[in-house]
Amino acid sequence: MKRRALAELVCEYVDDLDAGMEEADSYWEAFPQFRADLEPLFVLSHRIKGTLVPVEPSPEFANALRSRLVTAWYENKACEEARNEEARRRGWWLRAAIVGSLVSMAALTAVVARSRGQLAAVPEMKFR
Repeated sequence: MKRRALAELVCEYVDDLDAGMEEADSYWEAFPQFRADLEPLFVLSHRIKGTLVPVEPSPEFANALRSRLVTAWYENKACEEARNEEARRRGWWLRAAIVGSLVSMAALTAVVARSRGQLAAVPEMKFR
């Protein structure tokens, strides 16, 4: 419980630092029992805040990054369309193979049934 309370207080202090309030006195007044534990953490938070400087990328970098991301998106889209086309092509071949297999199985079944005498004679078809 104490550890969680300390973590929450440190988070609040860091939020206050971000908002521009750097005084820890209100924390010492509200939570005197935690001062020994919080003080080194607050000092460390304050030092880190003073060391870290917000960084903003240059406009050239931002434009180059945007360009690369857009190019990558279009390349990915083209690859995806090619994969979809390949899948459609494979689907057509798969359906053709299934139909061919079914026709072969039907013919084999007819031949076996006819050889056993279970199928009536099929009249011959004459072509002109």
